[in-house]
Amino acid sequence: ESLPRTEALEADPEWLAQVCSSVVSLYKQPRPKVFARRDVYGRHLNALVYLPRERYSAAVAASLAQALKDSSGAHDVRVQTLVADGPLARVYLIAHAARNPLDLETDIQQPLLAVLDGWHDRFAAMTNGVEEHAQRSALRKLGANLPVSFVTATAPEVAFRDLQAMLNIGQHERVAVRIEPGSGEGNAARDASIRLYSGEKVPSLSRILPALQNAGIAVDREQTWAITTADGVRHHVTALAVDDESGDKLVKPGIAQVAEELFAALFNDEAEDGRMNGLTVEGGLSMREVQLVRAYISYWRQLGSKFSVRYMAETLRTQPALVKEFVTGFVQRFDPALGESEHAAGNAKLAALKAGLSSVNHADTEEIMAALVDLALATVRTNYFQNDGEKMIFKVDTSNLALAPEPRPYREIYVFSRRFEGVHLRGGPVARGGLRWSDRMEDYRTEVLGLVKAQMVKNAVIVPAGSKGGFVCKQMPKDAPRDVMAAEGEACYRMFISSLLEVTDNRVQGAIVPPERTVRHDQDDPYLVVAADKGTATFSDIANSIAVQRGFWLGDAFASGGSNGYDHKKMGITAKGAFEAVKRHFYELGHDMTTTPITMVGVGDMSGDVFGNGVLLSRQLKLVAAFDHRHIFLDPTPDVEVSFKERQRMFALPRSSWEDYDKSLISQGGGVFPRSARSIDLTPQVREVLGIEETSLAPEELMHRILLAPVDLFYNGGIGTYIKASHETHAQVKDRANDRIRVNGGEMRCKVVGEGGNLGATQAGRIEFALNGGRIFTDAIDNSAGVDCSDHEVNIKIWLDTEVSAGKLPEADRNRILFEMTGDVEKLVLRDNTQQTRLLTREAQAQGNASIVDAYAALIANLEAEGAVSRELEQLPSDAELQRRKALGRGLTAPELAVVIANVKNRFKRTLAVLPLVDEPWAATVLRPYFPAQLVATRDPLDHPLANAILATVLANEAVNRCGPLMLRDLAAEHRVDETEVVKAWGRGWSALQLAPVFDALDADALNVPREVSIAVDARTRALLRAVIEGVLSLPQGADGMTELSSLFANGDQLRQLMPSKSEADGYAGLSKNFVGAWKAVEAIESLATFLFAAVSVQRPSGMSLAQFLQVGMALRERAGIDTLERGLKLPATSKSQEQLRNYAMQALRRTQQRLLLQVIERAGSGDALAAVDAVTAEMGLTGYTQATDLEQAMLDVWALSEGSNPERLAA
Repeated sequence: ESLPRTEALEADPEWLAQVCSSVVSLYKQPRPKVFARRDVYGRHLNALVYLPRERYSAAVAASLAQALKDSSGAHDVRVQTLVADGPLARVYLIAHAARNPLDLETDIQQPLLAVLDGWHDRFAAMTNGVEEHAQRSALRKLGANLPVSFVTATAPEVAFRDLQAMLNIGQHERVAVRIEPGSGEGNAARDASIRLYSGEKVPSLSRILPALQNAGIAVDREQTWAITTADGVRHHVTALAVDDESGDKLVKPGIAQVAEELFAALFNDEAEDGRMNGLTVEGGLSMREVQLVRAYISYWRQLGSKFSVRYMAETLRTQPALVKEFVTGFVQRFDPALGESEHAAGNAKLAALKAGLSSVNHADTEEIMAALVDLALATVRTNYFQNDGEKMIFKVDTSNLALAPEPRPYREIYVFSRRFEGVHLRGGPVARGGLRWSDRMEDYRTEVLGLVKAQMVKNAVIVPAGSKGGFVCKQMPKDAPRDVMAAEGEACYRMFISSLLEVTDNRVQGAIVPPERTVRHDQDDPYLVVAADKGTATFSDIANSIAVQRGFWLGDAFASGGSNGYDHKKMGITAKGAFEAVKRHFYELGHDMTTTPITMVGVGDMSGDVFGNGVLLSRQLKLVAAFDHRHIFLDPTPDVEVSFKERQRMFALPRSSWEDYDKSLISQGGGVFPRSARSIDLTPQVREVLGIEETSLAPEELMHRILLAPVDLFYNGGIGTYIKASHETHAQVKDRANDRIRVNGGEMRCKVVGEGGNLGATQAGRIEFALNGGRIFTDAIDNSAGVDCSDHEVNIKIWLDTEVSAGKLPEADRNRILFEMTGDVEKLVLRDNTQQTRLLTREAQAQGNASIVDAYAALIANLEAEGAVSRELEQLPSDAELQRRKALGRGLTAPELAVVIANVKNRFKRTLAVLPLVDEPWAATVLRPYFPAQLVATRDPLDHPLANAILATVLANEAVNRCGPLMLRDLAAEHRVDETEVVKAWGRGWSALQLAPVFDALDADALNVPREVSIAVDARTRALLRAVIEGVLSLPQGADGMTELSSLFANGDQLRQLMPSKSEADGYAGLSKNFVGAWKAVEAIESLATFLFAAVSVQRPSGMSLAQFLQVGMALRERAGIDTLERGLKLPATSKSQEQLRNYAMQALRRTQQRLLLQVIERAGSGDALAAVDAVTAEMGLTGYTQATDLEQAMLDVWALSEGSNPERLAA
């Protein structure tokens, strides 16, 4: 009765009898049994399956149907089941269109029995082998309640491994991954699959499949099952069946484990997707090893590789063995567990790899692999062995890395992470500069390189060389709100700062402590300081907190500014420095900024530091137009006092914009307009002041015209590059946002450009403006006060922190002292600005002299030969161009001079810093003025931890600023000594003669005296310093007596007695008493210089004081006419050869003075020295000389005196 009706009616009676007999026996002893037959027409295949009722489930029925379909090749299988009260359950299967012929026993009965006798039994057997009770119990419960589709599609062994992996992830939402190699003898990869185990949320195929494709894996089909545990927790198992080729890759030895690690990280958003991941599947590289290669490739792209990252990844995937060899060499070079010899072997392995690349039959592959090797060998430190994170940090010696574009920094740190990237470039071992949050994802290093180039010029005034850093956020949400963007930027900044410190040495109790688990292929390198920049203006406290938390030796001196540092915006220090340059320009134009209005246009707004502070530094500014990224401000005829007060109000207003300007105070025809406007109507007043004919312009065109306005001053206090040269394209400028606004330097009609902001003009644009008569320095000169202030802050903190660490000074007192010195620090900083701008102005004015142009051409050639400067990169003129300009009565422009002089200073800083300067007896005197008086009142400046480096900087700056670069170079050549000896001679003379108070008095009124006075005094001070340096250099080896000189010049009364009765200063009224006194002191010391230094080497008569000796010398000069001859020798030279002859004549004149002085002292004995002067000059017939009218006559007179005073001649 239990037989299906179809079988009872259609089956062969004999077959039915056999079935019935067997079923009766099954009731007595239940067990699986299968009966199969074909229908009489051969269209169907029918199977009766009996099994113990307790082993029946829908899953079993489905498995039987699937097995019959697979084994018979049927199109489909219908299933009928009968589960009655008896011990048996019956499953009736009808397979339609089964293939023919079939062996019913082997092709049908055995596969179906395998289902009945295999799946659950095999699963149970494996479950029973689990030792851990809780997991065994969980597996048993799961096995009894698995989805039918899972059981039918999954072998019990695979299911067992699936469920174990699923249980291991627990209730976490993390996706786990397992590679199932498949089954089948000799063809194991045929059924390979990637198994995913997840919680409630199923991984998105739209993310998974592309990631696998990038890794070189092709997925044929996907199936996902929901499986619920006994405690109600829902899980998902996903099977991704891969094609045979992918399966073959995955089952290779060593691949499955690294692939599982990679895929799990990818599917949990913990690894970077990309074609480079194919190296894991193709070559067995681990996820970190792939990240290492990816980081180097990305770094090379930033350096300027011609290949795209994707192309390089595709290329490297074809060479997994070479890449593996590269990684092995890198690991051997940097593994801290290995010794020096093994590290050297790693270097050799990398070198051998590069040498063998010539056998690679693909040029691009060879180039890419060679670049990887070069980068690894240039890397001196890495964080690779510090932890297992995905972030890669390389400290690179870029100075000799051919892959890096010029200029090549001293060192750089590159940080690569999924979340951000960044680079920090340094110009020297001790370097400082800001870190910016860049938005130039593709070429942020190019941006930073341009900034560090300017920073090197800017940092010529401070101890550290230039540095600059930048980072980009790679996972910034699209169209994110401002607070979300700010949070992500801050988070990336924190990681970037930590990364820089991870490969930087620390200093603990005076000893260098390298980073843990880091092999160093460079020297001790503990000096790392940063500063604020674009996008990071408020982050100094963050950087300092990280440094303090990590125990970094600089503490909160790590990042200047912050809550315990100088607030640059509050001080207005950057703008004040820029306006020292502006004041110098207008002073040279004869325009008094304190009394005469100045028409001005600008970029920026009142909420900004540089612009806002800048336009409050003079009450005479008539700001007629300005713009920022939001508005255009027009005020054609402003009232200087009213507009100044309104700017003050706006500056104090938090987050103000030009829209906040009181419209009632704007002059007729002006207004505030949004940059988003379609067009802006221009009133007659605006058209007149801006020199515009059109009555209406689009905002971008109007801003372009504002830059071309015929005003006194253009002041840039914003972000962007607004001036280029006519021969430059906008693409070369690399500031697309301002392409339609930018102007050519030669088109500008303003008189002066002040660069408060960085990169406001290209160097070529500056040069073009200057060649067309405009007055401009560079951004590095104009806005150096910010970094100069930071340098003072950090160096003060470093010094005071030694006392804090020693328990001698509470930290609160340190902060109090720091803030008490704010005003003094500002004066010291601005002093550097005034000195630099005066030097550049005087050097620019001297370019009309052909011999000066030739001297600078030689200096540039010398710097270029030393590798200190590149004409092409620095955009310095060729020799041919300089000769062309010389023929026109011109030479270098101020922007070009700024670059040359900065490089001279930087060279002096480098060469002086390696000398033991602090051991010189004059060191403290020269170093003390660098610090605020309050700080050194009770402290020896030579006790500063960086005393030698600071002293090198002070010497380089003071000597070059006071003397000019050519004098120092010429003196070195004339005296055949190194230029550092000339600078040291300057320091020795400056200290001995106590010249600082004299020059300070002159500096105080530098912009308050008539311009012709300033020029005359500057020329006289240079002559003085030349005479002093020559005097020091002429001293015999080991000569003493400098202390006596110092004592003499410490006595003001004695110095005044030596001053000439007549002075150039007497011809000018209205000069301050201090200025006149200093001017006369310069004249006196200059005239005495030769005798001053002769005094410490000549044996004076017994009882003759130094002051008396100098009076004798002055009398001799007057009687012999030497002072008149010296004035003649200062007349302009017309050629380089005449310049050299003049120098020889000057030296001859000094030797003559010394001979005459010795004769006077011999004649005087212990008697009247002044009478001896009369006697000697009378015997020689010396009655003075008439002032020469040209240099040639003056030299002839000198040679005549020199010959006439020669003892051999006199004897003849």
